[in-house]
Amino acid sequence: MDKKITVIVVNPFTQTVEEKEIKENEVANEVGQSPLTAIYFEDHIMFLDDEGLYKKDNRFFSIEFEDAKRYINDAFCGIGVIAKGNDEGDTISATLSADEVRDNITWKSEDYKESFTVRADFKDGWVFR
Repeated sequence: MDKKITVIVVNPFTQTVEEKEIKENEVANEVGQSPLTAIYFEDHIMFLDDEGLYKKDNRFFSIEFEDAKRYINDAFCGIGVIAKGNDEGDTISATLSADEVRDNITWKSEDYKESFTVRADFKDGWVFR
């Protein structure tokens, strides 16, 4: 039986932040069936489309949790799904509320474009600038 978890879906296309119950193996379905990138912040994981910048129809958002800013200076691309992970490597329910996330989101305009370079930082791993 598939375990259900509660995730927070950040959708820049509709500019909504919603809690949603899904099966733990359906995170990729929510993001868009592409390879996933994981951003870690506030003891949570935000899954994003790893190929989001390559898509023609993009929307962006920034998230103001301080430890999320160390990954990307300004914006994330596409739908984000926030959950947590446990010591066994399972994806588990988020403990942040949709309201907490909503209060820390800034939607970018439709014509916003993001560019970045990647450098190796061996102390903190990959850092996007």
